[in-house]
Amino acid sequence: MKLSIVIPAYNEAERLPAMLLDLKTFLNENDIDSEVIVVNDGSKDNTVNVIKDFFTDFKNIKLINNSENKGKGFAVKTGMLEAIGDYKMFADADGATPFKEILKMLPELKNGNDVVIASRTMKDSIIKTSAFCKFRGRIFNFLVNKILGLDLTDMQCGFKLFSKKAADIVFANQSLDGFAFDIEILHKAKKNGFSIKEVPVVWNNIKGSKVKGVRDPLNMFFSIFKVKFFNH
Repeated sequence: MKLSIVIPAYNEAERLPAMLLDLKTFLNENDIDSEVIVVNDGSKDNTVNVIKDFFTDFKNIKLINNSENKGKGFAVKTGMLEAIGDYKMFADADGATPFKEILKMLPELKNGNDVVIASRTMKDSIIKTSAFCKFRGRIFNFLVNKILGLDLTDMQCGFKLFSKKAADIVFANQSLDGFAFDIEILHKAKKNGFSIKEVPVVWNNIKGSKVKGVRDPLNMFFSIFKVKFFNH
């Protein structure tokens, strides 16, 4: 079974090296047949060169280079539809979730689930972040569950794994390009009858978040209603 790992990257020159090193070490130690697709989403820093520095000793790594910034959702969709693996996942470029956590998730796909997502709020999760961030996340998830009826504990963790069938259907029909794309793809997965399994993970808040100020959270909030009323 081949695993595709998609990494969206926008101005990630500082955080990507440690993340890609962790990924390379994990794949080598576990002898996983894999491909890695890094989607540069119009970065204005040294992100592209950082990625290319890994080409010489990181097998099966590929760069997709968007000429302009189109949003995290767009970058993830681009990579997931390009991926050829039997299993497809995306992971945030900050490396907040160590790649060894994949070993908790792969068995859940093999047991018949279609989508397996990392959860930072389950009982056995180990999380390092502020109390405010935890509170904000719980409020957002509460609203999404109430409005969309997903019944999930954490929809925004950027560490999600899909069967090829689920990924191909869900991402081909994704319309949101921004940070709220997670709730859209989970909503579409449920509407298409795919089973979703949550798994507790280790997660560390890494400085440099691309979610800024009031605008992005507000856009994410209004996107809940876009998904419910205008997304079919």
